[in-house]
Amino acid sequence: MLSAIRQKLRFWGLMILLILVGIPLVFMGLGNYQTPQKDYSAIINDQVVSQARLEQEIFQYKQALKRNYQGNIPPIYTDKFIKKITLDYMTRSILLDDMALKLGLKFHNRSIINEIRNTSAFKNEKGFTPEVYRKQLSQIGMRPEEYERYIHQKGIREQLESAITNTSFLTQQEKNDLIKFRYHTREGDYILIPYDQIKETVVISDGELEKYYEKNKNDFMKPKKAIFSFIDVNKFDLISAVKTNEQILSDIYTEKLANGEYFKPSLYKINHILISNQDTSSSSHLKDIASQTHKRLNEGMSFPDAAKLFSNDEETKTNKGYLGEFFLNDLPRFLQVELKNMKIGEISKIIKSDKGFHIVSIQDKTSETQLSFDNVKRDIDNEYRTEEGTRLFFNLTDQISEENFKDNTNIKNIADMLNLKIQTSKVISTDEGYGIFNYEHVRKPLFDKNIINNHSNSNLIYINENRFIIARLKDYFTPEKFTFGEAKNIIMALLVTQKTNKKSLIEANSVLKKAKDHGKIIGYKKINYNLSLEADHIDNEIKQILFSTNIRKEYQLAKMNNGNYLVYRINSINYPKNVEKFSSQNNKYSNFIINTRSESEYSNFYDTIKNDADIKINEDYFDLD
Repeated sequence: MLSAIRQKLRFWGLMILLILVGIPLVFMGLGNYQTPQKDYSAIINDQVVSQARLEQEIFQYKQALKRNYQGNIPPIYTDKFIKKITLDYMTRSILLDDMALKLGLKFHNRSIINEIRNTSAFKNEKGFTPEVYRKQLSQIGMRPEEYERYIHQKGIREQLESAITNTSFLTQQEKNDLIKFRYHTREGDYILIPYDQIKETVVISDGELEKYYEKNKNDFMKPKKAIFSFIDVNKFDLISAVKTNEQILSDIYTEKLANGEYFKPSLYKINHILISNQDTSSSSHLKDIASQTHKRLNEGMSFPDAAKLFSNDEETKTNKGYLGEFFLNDLPRFLQVELKNMKIGEISKIIKSDKGFHIVSIQDKTSETQLSFDNVKRDIDNEYRTEEGTRLFFNLTDQISEENFKDNTNIKNIADMLNLKIQTSKVISTDEGYGIFNYEHVRKPLFDKNIINNHSNSNLIYINENRFIIARLKDYFTPEKFTFGEAKNIIMALLVTQKTNKKSLIEANSVLKKAKDHGKIIGYKKINYNLSLEADHIDNEIKQILFSTNIRKEYQLAKMNNGNYLVYRINSINYPKNVEKFSSQNNKYSNFIINTRSESEYSNFYDTIKNDADIKINEDYFDLD
């Protein structure tokens, strides 16, 4: 079926070995083909994660964050933090894929086909169609082979996870303890000190602003700016520039025709009934059912009716006795042998396999054909251009890298030697750019001290796996200081935050002391509570604080995520005495705990794999600001 899908999409699916070698596995974060070793971010069991590939993933993650937070990434998501969690995710995928392969886990082609055909994005009102499949994949720049490989990897990882998570269980004592905790209540009181309320009382004078500016003037610098000369190497531009003619294409066709590449085998539409041996019935009973089914089919009963009446296999019933469209080579050997010599509409004999008893019939089939030159000319042209352009791209990658390592090599020498064009950028800053310089992972390396101070060439800077630049400084603009007027709003926000934080803590400690000493607290309301975990009339973070603290009959202080302070105490914790009455409601909760435990066990399994792995991190790269 996979080959059937690809055959229908042949005019756009470029199946070239060189591309498969050169392009990193989808979603796996492997290094770029022939990327210099010093440009790696990490090496995981000999698999290279290049800086360029990691920077692409980081860029995509930041774009998602901006969408989620209306354009403003929260301060907690620093560049180093995002870099770390992105590499952690890529490491996890690589190590779990490796382990699944070592354990010999399989994910059958039929499962890949079913997932593709059952994906709603690949369907229209008529159901799954190759055209919709092609369109959706092309919109994200992915080929069928890559998507099928991604499904295969995901399926194997899910098998690995389920093998661990499905074996978790709880003892009866653990269940009872969970019930007690789940339905216990807490009593006490708390006082909330709102951050925003205190912020409104903060006043910053112009004198304070000017004093801070004068003391920290050197911290208020405008971004570095520069103009660069650069060479831009884009694989797809190289592919577009490749010249072809009728003779070249005809010669390729003749050679491939001789190798049998343009032979299209018959495509079979197959009806199928399975009497599964997964049933607890005896083999002889199942064979009797198969014999009765075979008899009724030969008498004229339709496959949909036979599937409904006789089959004990859910997939057969769901598909109404229709297996689908297949090339013979895509089918199991025991079906190939039978179908090979059958006529359209003929009912097969009863076929036994390790799954049970099968009966098949050919609903229809296409004729074997040999594709003409005109039918495949466009494909040959695309494949030839892609192969030649890709080879040139990798050759240029090698040649530019080699020349760039030579002392005092200017990019002009490289451009002249390789007949490449030198372009000049507009003014670019560390914070802003245009076009390809909009990407932070492209701009950032350009302002490296070695490039700015020593006028050295940059290393190859990858925009993506199919495009890179090499650049050299042309003009540099010394950063200017912000004037007091330009920096005033920044300083105001900074000082208000600092003063509010300090004032809030002082106020919170004052309220805490008065509460402990039974003093009178002015301006704040004491709130009594009697809560269970299911309470929904209280702020979730306050509830989390109250239920994560052991009982202490004295006031305590906690800072909340929004800057508020909570002064609180827990006077009593009350557990239910009779757990039986909660048993019916406890099933879902027990399942949740089992799932949580199973995920923990899976996480521990991954930690063990990671500890045993050979992981080399490029610390110099991760220490960069």
